[in-house]
Amino acid sequence: MRRRTIRGMTGRWMVPLLAVPLAACSVLEPKPDRTRNYLLAAQTQSSPATSSLVVGVGPVELPAYLDRAAIVTRDTPTQLRYSSLDRWAEPLRDNFARVLAADIGTALGTNQVVQFPARFATEVDYRVEVDVDQLERTGDDLAVLAARWELRQGPHGRVLLRTRSVHEVAIDGRKTADLVEALSRATALLADEIAAAIAAAEPQP
Repeated sequence: MRRRTIRGMTGRWMVPLLAVPLAACSVLEPKPDRTRNYLLAAQTQSSPATSSLVVGVGPVELPAYLDRAAIVTRDTPTQLRYSSLDRWAEPLRDNFARVLAADIGTALGTNQVVQFPARFATEVDYRVEVDVDQLERTGDDLAVLAARWELRQGPHGRVLLRTRSVHEVAIDGRKTADLVEALSRATALLADEIAAAIAAAEPQP
């Protein structure tokens, strides 16, 4: 009788012991990466350069809450929400500065736009410094770019203009790709404004 009891107990304990390796295998299986990565995009420059202006862009500064990988939505003036899946493919500061420089070049018709902090290899005609305050979706489905910027003559010359710009672009859709496209358009609007200020500062023939 005692032998049958022991065999019965052994049989009962065999099942969970065998199940442990199976459970461990499922836990160790790699999980698929569900994150989605995005970049701001510049306007397309299809025509050849028509201007010899040399423009320096930078430094460009972002607040700490924007200078991170997760894409942010401002639900209220005091509440932010970060996406767990949607991320910037590179530091937003670098992406924004590059796109802004490209858009300024397109608006001015020049391909000579250089970025800070690279030491300006050539003497620039104008330099723009930008401090971004907002670059995000708001709760009313707008892409908002707010930035303070100043325009200088030459790399370290006198300040020609110091101002603040706010550009709001409606988001055409509910996807994050729609938000990024709207933020790209807002960046182009800021570039157009900066380019207009540079054109106005140019001596008239």
